Amino acid sequence: MPAEDTPPQYVLPALNVKWVPIEDLKTLPGNPRRGDIEMIKKSLARFGQRYPSVVKDGVLLAGNNRKQAMLELGWTHVAVVDSSDLTDDEARAFALADNHTSDGATYEFGLLAEMVESLDEDLRDAAGWVEDELADLSAKLDSLGLEWNPTSGMAPTLPGEGPGQLSDRYTKKIEAPIYEPKGPKPSIDELLDASKTVDLQTEILQAGDLSSEERVFLLAAAERHTVFRFDRIAEYYAHSPEHIRRLMERSALVIIDFDKAIEEGFVRMTQAMAASFEPTEGGDDEAE
Repeated sequence: MPAEDTPPQYVLPALNVKWVPIEDLKTLPGNPRRGDIEMIKKSLARFGQRYPSVVKDGVLLAGNNRKQAMLELGWTHVAVVDSSDLTDDEARAFALADNHTSDGATYEFGLLAEMVESLDEDLRDAAGWVEDELADLSAKLDSLGLEWNPTSGMAPTLPGEGPGQLSDRYTKKIEAPIYEPKGPKPSIDELLDASKTVDLQTEILQAGDLSSEERVFLLAAAERHTVFRFDRIAEYYAHSPEHIRRLMERSALVIIDFDKAIEEGFVRMTQAMAASFEPTEGGDDEAE
């Protein structure tokens, strides 16, 4: 890829990378973001630092959790870009934006499964896709009416597949999933992992420099770290009475009616997926 002599206007001219001792950098005071240090360490150990951290006057605006991961790996230096041109308010706003802009992202789950499946076990692990994550992804695909038939090793690109298209390894369905008991009813504790949420909420409750509004907001935001075990949730649903089932459906823990799920914003699907749920001419119940 040829480099341009003059950067575009939106690229800061001072965007040059420097190597500095990690110990010289301070973490952002009051940083509300708590990263998965172990996951970051795995990624750094396998891939190295592939993009710089952002600093202003020796304080990290982006890369606070990365600093901790690097120190635990025994690293001594980190690549940074300096953003001293920002005011203090702009620096805090940038730090929030750096984290928050990814919060609204969603997945095309068929394509996500395709990409995860294409990796060998070591690379999946480095990318953060461990056994529990794979189980959740499989359960999510099932809730969308997609059957995941993973292959071993590298998955080749299938002829005719393009952006937004589903692999032949995923079976498109019109019928809603049928939830039938497959084993004993799970306990509530088996349905989710709230350990990170509880740890973060405890820290928020103990923090003394927060307004009541900030505390309420951060406590609510901490719920994002709760991991739902959709395979166990489906089993719990199958054992539950009707009024519990309705509440679980309204909470998008299971999906019974695809059209209603899409209408209420619980499912974001590609046009190719959505089209597969439309009745075909002649009343054929199976997608081609």
